[in-house]
This record gives sequence, C-alpha cells and structure tokens, in this order.
Amino acid sequence: MRAEEIWYGDGWKPAAVRTLLTPLSWLYTLGWQSYLGMYRLGLKRPQEPHRPVLCVGNLVVGGSGKSPLVLHLARLLRNLGQDVVVSASGYGSPRAAGASVAPDGPLDPAEWGDEPAMLRWLQPDLPIVVGRRRVLAAQLVARSWPGSVMLMDDGFQHLPLHKHLTLLLDPDIPNSQTLPAGPYREPRVNRSRADLVLPGAFRVQRRSLRFVDPEDMSE
Repeated sequence: MRAEEIWYGDGWKPAAVRTLLTPLSWLYTLGWQSYLGMYRLGLKRPQEPHRPVLCVGNLVVGGSGKSPLVLHLARLLRNLGQDVVVSASGYGSPRAAGASVAPDGPLDPAEWGDEPAMLRWLQPDLPIVVGRRRVLAAQLVARSWPGSVMLMDDGFQHLPLHKHLTLLLDPDIPNSQTLPAGPYREPRVNRSRADLVLPGAFRVQRRSLRFVDPEDMSE
C-alpha cells in the first residue's frame, strides 16, 4: 500500500494502518519537538552567514507549489531592482549532498535535480545554489552575491540557518498527523513559526534593511 493511500484512503484498510502507525507518529513528533526545543531554549543557535534570507517552505511531504511561488517572488523582487539568488535542495540528485553554485546554461535534472532544472529553464539568468547544506549555501551567496536576497525553495525544517522571513504553504488536507501515519514533517501547530501562512493574500514591497551614513562608509 502506497503512502498516499495510507494517509488519504477512505476504506477500512487505510484507516487500520493509520491507527497502527499512530504511536510511531507520536514518537516522531516527540523527537521533532525535542529538536526544535533545543533551538528555542538557546542550546543550539542558527547561523547567519548572509542576510536577508527568505524561505518558502511547507509542512507536508511532497509538492505544494513551493517552486512556482519561488519563481514568482524572484521575478517580483528583481522587478523591484533587487538581486536574487535561489537556494534549492536538489532533492534526489548527486548535488543535494553539499552546496554548489549551478553553472550557466541548462541544468541536467539527473545531476542538479528537477526543481533547479525547471527554475533555470523558466528563468535562464537566475543564479542558483544547489544542495541541502543551507548554511554552506548561504556562505556561497554571501561571498559571490553580497547584498542579494537568498530565496530558499524549501527549508522550513532546516533550523541551522537563520531565516529573516518565512512564507509557509499549508493547504487544508484531511490528515494532519505527522509521519508515518500522516504526511506532516512536523506538527501542524508549528505553522506559527512562519511569518506568513498561505493560501492568503500578500504583496511584495521593497524596504530599507538599514540606514547608512554616506560620510562614514568604509571602502
């Protein structure tokens, strides 16, 4: 039985499997909340090698429209005159293990992942850093594109990197349990960690992050 059938099936068999898996979901939730608690208590601290970092994430396994929203936000920000670099995990590809700057031109999905290849195809001049080591990705962005917006495609659950703004895609679904009895990567109550939960209306507006005295600027 496939995971989607277990999570969303209406028959007695999916319901029975969900019931059997529920204790494992409780353990998963306990483990995740304990991990999150270490950051909330200050036992672990997220790193901030680059700013600003804007994350588009979700709570459930699988697609929820993150990449199209990332592309839309990248276009909006660039139209406002802001440099943008996308950080994508490259899930399932050899490049996912670390973090590396994608070369110019079309990207092979087998090497770089489906999402980076799609983003490059739809926005050929958009810089992309691929890999699940997001702190290293932020270091690469800070080194090569200082002053840019690092736009994360996924990464809401990546706590080691500090995000300055988080948009969370969380459509209503019938099963709100965590893995393995449900599709949620972390408890749905944690959506409060996000700055904005979608669906919902929002707009992108450019604002100054800081004020600088032009007579006191170092070279």
